[in-house]
Amino acid sequence: MLLEEAGEAPEPYTDEQVLHRLSEPTLGPTSLAFLTDVRDYPESGVAARYKRLGLSARQGQKLKNKLVQQELIDERDEHTQTGRLKVVRLTEQGRGALSESRLKHVRLTYSL
Repeated sequence: MLLEEAGEAPEPYTDEQVLHRLSEPTLGPTSLAFLTDVRDYPESGVAARYKRLGLSARQGQKLKNKLVQQELIDERDEHTQTGRLKVVRLTEQGRGALSESRLKHVRLTYSL
């Protein structure tokens, strides 16, 4: 049931709130899938991650660099017995972005 139908219409956004929301970077489905994969497979290297997500090395590298620039993930080299492994980890902002996207999905599903 929609909130409006229940007689509980939310307060309208102020102009300042609208401008703030519009200035927030939005994450597309590929970015969200990447962040979710980082959360679900924290020990995975980038090559395995790109393969799991169906991304070419070039697409994956471009997306990873964008998410690093947005400070949603950190990248580091970890040394293993057989060489080195590039791994990425969610930052605090990355965890927040995933939580926010999940809340938006729940709100949208509930209102439908």
